Amino acid sequence: MKIAILADIHGNRQALETVITHIDRWQPDQVIVNGDTVNRGPCSLQCWQTIANRVTADGWQHTLGNHEGYHLDLLENGFKSELERQLFSPLVKAHQQLDGQVASFSQLPAQVSLYAPDGSELRVTHASMQGQRDSIFADSSLPTLREQIAPPPAVFVTSHTHTAFQRRVDETLLINTGSVGTPADQDVRASYAQVVWENGRWQAEIIRLNYDREGTIRDYKESRFLTDDDYFTQLIFREWLDAAICLPGWMDLYYEDVAAGKIGLKTAVTQYLQQLDENK
Repeated sequence: MKIAILADIHGNRQALETVITHIDRWQPDQVIVNGDTVNRGPCSLQCWQTIANRVTADGWQHTLGNHEGYHLDLLENGFKSELERQLFSPLVKAHQQLDGQVASFSQLPAQVSLYAPDGSELRVTHASMQGQRDSIFADSSLPTLREQIAPPPAVFVTSHTHTAFQRRVDETLLINTGSVGTPADQDVRASYAQVVWENGRWQAEIIRLNYDREGTIRDYKESRFLTDDDYFTQLIFREWLDAAICLPGWMDLYYEDVAAGKIGLKTAVTQYLQQLDENK
C-alpha cells in the first residue's frame, strides 16, 4: 500500500504542478491533501480547482486546514476592523478569487484514517488532535507529543508548520509532510510525504522537489497578488522567498504599535524587512 500526503500548497500552482507530476509517476494507492490548499500564494482558485478535480476523478481526499477555516470564518463573520482587513489582505485577495467555492470547505473532514492489513492505523490531520492550529514540532517533549497525537495510531501525519521531519513517539511513527508551496525549513524545494505499508511495517520518506520558482514570482506579480502598496503581503512573500518564518517576529515587534496608531503599517513592514536584510 502506497500513500502520498501533501499539504500547505498555499496557492502556489507551480509547486503543486511539480508535486502532482511526481506523485502520478509514483502511482500511489491513495493521495491525501492535508489542508491549506489556499491562501498566501497567488493562485488559490487554480490550486483548489486542481485538487477538487482530483478528488472527483481519482478519489483523492482533503482534510480541513486552518486556512480553509479562515475563509469559512470570514464568510460567516467578516472583519472586525479596517486594520484587521489590512493585516489579512492576502486572505481578502484569496477570498475574492475563491468566490462561490468557500462554502464547500465546510464539508472537509478534520482527519482521515487509513488501515493496513493488520489493522494498524495511519491517521492524517492538519495539525494535531487538539486543533487545526496546534503545531507539532520535532523538538517537542514526549509528554506534549503524546497529548497531541492521542489516542496514538501506528502512524500520525501532521503538516501546518511547513517543516518536514520524522520522529518516533513511543510506538508511533510521527511524520510532518512539510509544505508544497511555502516551506519554512530554509529549504525552498517543495515537500511531500510518501508512506508505504510493506513487509508488515509502515515506513515513510520525505520527498523534496525543485520547481519553477521564477514562475511563482511571475504569478505573484501578474495576478496583482503582490503589489507595492500591499505591505502585509510583502511579509508573506518574504517568507516564501526565504523559506523561513518571519511573520511572528513582525507581530511581536510592531503589531501593538500599528494597532495603537503609533506607527503606520507601511513603515512597520519596511523597517522590519530592512532588519531582515541587515541580519543576513
